[in-house]
Amino acid sequence: MRIRPLGLSDSFSRSGRGFPSFLFANQNGHAMIDVPPDFMERLFALGLNPLDISELYITHFHDDHVGGLRRFLEFRYIAQKNQERFTFGGYLRLGQELKHLDICCPSDGSVQFLQLLGWVARENRFDTTIHVIDFNSQIGMLSPALGDIKVFAQPSKHSVSCVGYKLNDQVVISGDTAYDEGYIKWLSDVRLIFCEFGFAGPHMKVEDIQKISLDVRRKMRMYHVPDPVYENWDNLDLGVALAKLRWYEEGKDF
Repeated sequence: MRIRPLGLSDSFSRSGRGFPSFLFANQNGHAMIDVPPDFMERLFALGLNPLDISELYITHFHDDHVGGLRRFLEFRYIAQKNQERFTFGGYLRLGQELKHLDICCPSDGSVQFLQLLGWVARENRFDTTIHVIDFNSQIGMLSPALGDIKVFAQPSKHSVSCVGYKLNDQVVISGDTAYDEGYIKWLSDVRLIFCEFGFAGPHMKVEDIQKISLDVRRKMRMYHVPDPVYENWDNLDLGVALAKLRWYEEGKDF
């Protein structure tokens, strides 16, 4: 399994580093976690397009995480209806076919969630199945198209219904979350943790990072962070300095 961050900054990036999203893959195909407004450009830069994605995992329905969802679904629909023209125009590879899409997401009654249900229900023209997470218990599901990747979801502590995802007990994407000892315990037993960060509100803050053990912090790569990082952060303590070194690790696979 390979995983690549496609964008790691917060909602107000000023240097074009991109909103939070992740691409993971094995020999069977590709899946994404979140589809922010700028996801399409980042997929195309890797030689991929939405037809390559067979699974989509949504952490929560805030715009910096799902602002590209309709664009994602519409591309799949329009491309399959105009395959020859989209191939000639360079959007698709020669002979590329539409794959069934599985979407896993929390239910929160938001407008975005209800829109998703409406788009997919409309004659199911997107060839999509939605799996709504049951917040009463942790779920574990085998990744249908990728075969050997098992995905667990766990509710996080945010202002809306939000989940973090654990892949094969190896990698965690925390989702947006305030500090919570139980949640930190859930995400800490893996080799690599992509942990969100924020200045205010229900996010992991500077003082929260300092509460986490050094062993766990060493496994963390921070995302959803201010961009650019302020220079005067250089003098902060070990917990923050360690995180600061790992703000932006784009353009590489883990």
